[in-house]
Amino acid sequence: FGVLNGTCKLAAIISTFIFGKFIGITKIIPIILSFSALVCGGLLSFKLPETREVILHWTLDDRMLDR
Repeated sequence: FGVLNGTCKLAAIISTFIFGKFIGITKIIPIILSFSALVCGGLLSFKLPETREVILHWTLDDRMLDR
């Protein structure tokens, strides 16, 4: 399916192993890591451009045809 898909699957396997090790030490570390990842993702969503009432093009060729 591609390099990105393979990388994501590998990261999921590794993160499950690492979170299991953290839970063996203390339960607060996985909670803090999950919380910080969710907060960072939420804050980064504010950086997305506004696309309300804007025609989005599928490819650069479509953009060239509109000129």
